Amino acid sequence: MIIGTITSVLTYQDLFSLVPLFSTLAFTWALWQSDLRKYRVIAFIEPAMFMFYDFHVGAYAGMVATLVEFIGALVAMIRIDLFGKRE
Repeated sequence: MIIGTITSVLTYQDLFSLVPLFSTLAFTWALWQSDLRKYRVIAFIEPAMFMFYDFHVGAYAGMVATLVEFIGALVAMIRIDLFGKRE
């Protein structure tokens, strides 16, 4: 996390270049949470941030892969948090 922050600061170009940093920091924070609902919310927001960044830099293949992650997080939130279905 420290190395990622340092490299993000060193390679700073504009506000868009900080999106991966904030996304990664948010996901790292979510992994430390004992409440799985918080984790699922961050797991839903994090790919949205990366899709925004991928579109901005023209990384369309990365955007497709992140879209799959986004859909998975959305399905988990709907299935578990909204309808309360657990296996």
